Amino acid sequence: MKKKIFVLVVLCSVVLPVFAANWKQIGEKEYIDASSIKPYNDRNKKEFWVKSLYDGSLKDIEIKYNIKIAYFINNYIIDCNNKTISLKSWAMYDTNNDWQLGENIPDKKMQKGKIVPETKSELYYKYVCK
Repeated sequence: MKKKIFVLVVLCSVVLPVFAANWKQIGEKEYIDASSIKPYNDRNKKEFWVKSLYDGSLKDIEIKYNIKIAYFINNYIIDCNNKTISLKSWAMYDTNNDWQLGENIPDKKMQKGKIVPETKSELYYKYVCK
């Protein structure tokens, strides 16, 4: 299974065009790619990418997979009218900027969560839905 995922990642990196990210810091160790913000399915929903620098809280995963986590890049959908957020995909990278773990979540399986005051989701909401 890992071999198939690796081949898919390599193919995508060769076939898909590359666009430069425009990371804007919005919180401590939190960055939004301003160039990735775009409408999603309707004008009230926005899709965007977030980079979160690793805070050291997943030592068990580092040990289990024998990796050194550096950061995560997550793809979110925010409904600006209903103030909800959904995780569309996530990826974990090591200190060599190599992909280690990740998942793409089909639309039908994405879970919606409320935008909670004084959380990361509120930071995202304020930046993306301004």
